[in-house]
Amino acid sequence: MQTTDALGMDMAMKAMMREITSAQPGAPVRADRAPRPARTVAARRAIARALHTVADRVEPRTNAGTCATA
Repeated sequence: MQTTDALGMDMAMKAMMREITSAQPGAPVRADRAPRPARTVAARRAIARALHTVADRVEPRTNAGTCATA
């Protein structure tokens, strides 16, 4: 067995044991994360508005009845 195989096996066993023991009643519990600040909402709206404006300008205009095949 090579050194990298042994290292990988050791890491896998530790990860497996951590996963198995995490469901036990005495397992440590992490506190919930605080929600993200609401300041990102304004930035998202501004970026969406800018992208919609660019898309409206880039989109080809529709033919206003000047098509010869109509």
